Parts: sequence; structure tokens; C-alpha cells
Amino acid sequence: MPPISASARERLMAAALALFSTRGFDATTVDDIAERAGVERTTFFRAFASKEAVISPDHDAVLASIEARLAASSPSTRMIAVADAAHLVLDHNRGEGDFARFRYRLTSIVPALRARSVAQRTFARFLGAWWADETDGPLRAELTAAAVVTEAEFDYAVALAPAMRESDVAVVVLGGSPANETLAARVRRSLNGT
Repeated sequence: MPPISASARERLMAAALALFSTRGFDATTVDDIAERAGVERTTFFRAFASKEAVISPDHDAVLASIEARLAASSPSTRMIAVADAAHLVLDHNRGEGDFARFRYRLTSIVPALRARSVAQRTFARFLGAWWADETDGPLRAELTAAAVVTEAEFDYAVALAPAMRESDVAVVVLGGSPANETLAARVRRSLNGT
């Protein structure tokens, strides 16, 4: 069977985006997407394994890039590899433009798509293996993975708001408890590079 053309794949993605926007993810079927794109159902499945896959068409390739970058690190370069891998995700999302913005919104509300987002689990798996011998290794791995993905998402959100200035960013610590004062001091030291 010949490979699917790039234009058919793009039509399927555009059709899915339009239908998910108007009908919602759950109410849209593969047949609806294929019909709107002007292709057969079989063409849809030659391009995508599932309806969930159409919203993240390069998911496997991006995940493979993350894994390759993390796997290539040494003990002394692990955190650099984590930062590099996070930038792979960010750069991919920026390259997708409106489609990535839509996917981000959709994955926030559709459980089946949220579960498909495995970048955080990939980071946690590598970090967990690296820190397996540490007492708090598993917890540290989960928290770090969540922070990495959150930072990548924050960077992406900032990229979507080009008018935002550095002066628009604020850190707010509520209350006056000693724990908050300690947190505030740590934030100040971090921002000052000390």
C-alpha cells in the first residue's frame, strides 16, 4: 500500500481540529474526520493509529528524541540532558504553532488525551533510575519531572504572549509565616544567583 500523502495527512489534521473545536473530542468520530477531509476511513488509519493520535501526530518521534537525549547523558551531564530534552518538547510545540496551542487546550480537558501525554512519565522514569539509590529518589524524580514539564509548558505559554515583559512577572508569597519567609529568602537567593 502506498504511503499517505502529506496533503491528505494535513487535511485530516485540519478536519480533526475543526471538528474537535465545534463538536468536541468525544462527539467526533474517525468517520467524521475522514469525511470532512475528503478521504476514506482506511486512509485515516494509514495516517494515524487512532483518533487520539491525530491530535499528537509526531508524539512518538518527539518521545524518541527525549529518550535518546536522556539516555546519552552521563552522571555529570544529566541535568543538562533534562534541560535539552525539555527544549526539544518546547521547540516542537513552537514549530506546530496554532495546532500545538489547540492540542494544549484540548489535552487539559480530555482525559484520554491527557493520559497520552507521556513526556512527564518519560522524564520521571529516567530520573527515577538515576536516583534509585537515594532515599528520596522516587519522590525527587516525580517532582523534578513535573517541574520540567511545567517549566516547558510555562516557556511555551510565555512564547504565546510576545507582548509580555519581564516586569510583568511576579512572585507572590502570601501570609507571614516563617515557612513563607524561608521560601521568600530562597526565591531571592535564586533570583540573585547566590
